[in-house]
Amino acid sequence: MNITKTHGAFVLSLLILTGWNVGCSPAASFHAQGVSDVGNALAQASVTCLAPAGVSARPSTIEDVVVLINSLPKPVTLSCFLESLERPLNITLTNSQMSAQPAAGNRSPRVFILNEKLYMSVVSEGRGRDYLELSYQTTATTSVKAEIEFPIMQSISKSKPYSGVRFGNGTNCSSCHRAEKQIGTIEGAPMFESWAYQPDKETLVDLQQFENELKICNFSKEPERCEIIRAVLGHGEVQSQDFPKSMYFNFSVW
Repeated sequence: MNITKTHGAFVLSLLILTGWNVGCSPAASFHAQGVSDVGNALAQASVTCLAPAGVSARPSTIEDVVVLINSLPKPVTLSCFLESLERPLNITLTNSQMSAQPAAGNRSPRVFILNEKLYMSVVSEGRGRDYLELSYQTTATTSVKAEIEFPIMQSISKSKPYSGVRFGNGTNCSSCHRAEKQIGTIEGAPMFESWAYQPDKETLVDLQQFENELKICNFSKEPERCEIIRAVLGHGEVQSQDFPKSMYFNFSVW
């Protein structure tokens, strides 16, 4: 898709003053059916989220994610970050609610974005909607966990994602992910490794079913949910990809 880069300072200021919580998206990419005038306004009144030259839009490490976020115009919404990702996106969808970032059923599944050893996940509604969950695979069965809360108002440090999951002497992931241990630090923040899980096959959601949710999404009634779905599906090719077979199965998924 050929996107013209624009700062959109006036539009962004207007959105902040009027209280709209929207992502950064070009109106040309917005083709959802049944969208109200409000939905169209949300799509048009936005700035382009595009990685600048020299910054990878296909992050393969947690540190790459930080660099990409810091390169985008502030404030950075979660939908803006998702829009900026290079296509095609390789994703897995699950309706599992047994997680700190639970899905809200088939209509709003948890979306895992897979790229080499990096796993990112988002949901379009519910208590985990403002978070980008991150996992970097360290062995066939383990990964380092991290998370970033959105919106991002200013540049963040390399340690921020690891500080986000801290709880007590470890992380808030340890209640589900076994064998947690510290494997190092980054800018003083401990990094913790634990078992890596893949979604149970019974919880997987078909990509075509999710794509239909964009077609019928009502932006006037559910603007935040629809914006996340649009940010995932509305900016180029998306394809299903399985988790590595080496990962454990568990009723809970990180």
